Amino acid sequence: MFMVIENDDDREFIAALYESKRKLWVRKAYALTHDWQTAEDMVSDSFVKLIDKIELLRSLNCYKADAYVVIIAPPIKPCHKKWSILSK
Repeated sequence: MFMVIENDDDREFIAALYESKRKLWVRKAYALTHDWQTAEDMVSDSFVKLIDKIELLRSLNCYKADAYVVIIAPPIKPCHKKWSILSK
């Protein structure tokens, strides 16, 4: 997923962030969708958004980075009819 990132350091950084957050986000997404594959897809899609924000994420301490990740690229998005109830 992160092979599109040309810089090795950036690729390692976002991969480490993905590994540290993925399980928690997938569990939260699953709690709403009750579908593991959909939950995994939602989390992957959210992390793709963060690729353009690597420089900013590096500049934040871990607490601010966590908050930024949750606000900017949350794994739960009402983008499918299964989740349309979330947008109401």
